[in-house]
Amino acid sequence: MEWALRFVFDQTFRTATMESALPEMTFEGNRLVQIALHPYVGPDTQPNFLDPATDELLIALDPALWVSLFTADPGVTAAAHSYFHWAGPAFAFFGMGVSLYFSSQGAARVGGPVLASTARLLIVAIGGIGLMMAQAPAWTLFALVGGAMIVFGLSTAASVAFARWGK
Repeated sequence: MEWALRFVFDQTFRTATMESALPEMTFEGNRLVQIALHPYVGPDTQPNFLDPATDELLIALDPALWVSLFTADPGVTAAAHSYFHWAGPAFAFFGMGVSLYFSSQGAARVGGPVLASTARLLIVAIGGIGLMMAQAPAWTLFALVGGAMIVFGLSTAASVAFARWGK
């Protein structure tokens, strides 16, 4: 699989995989009046994937490695660190749920995974409103999001395990 991804995305010899566009936007006050796209070809325009064996672990241990690509703001870095600490461990459950959802979609049996996704949404929405009203710190929302991902993953797995797959 890794070879296939490298073949598709790491083709530095193909200009088509390095093409991008830079937008030029003209505003009058707050209103966008014109947009033009200018072609750009450069070495940093190809899609790149993380190496799951190392890069994601590094980001989990030091979120600043990821956040520093976008900002140097210490507040953003601290928030990202807190988010990865509280929600990060649940990413595996979320990934499992999404994978099983797509498998169920292929088998035309999406009822359980859709309900699991709805449960995740309701947990975050209702819990988030409660946390906001209680003026709880941000880490509590991050923990809530992580918990909702775990509920989604386990509920999707249970729905797939107990589904009738025969005719």
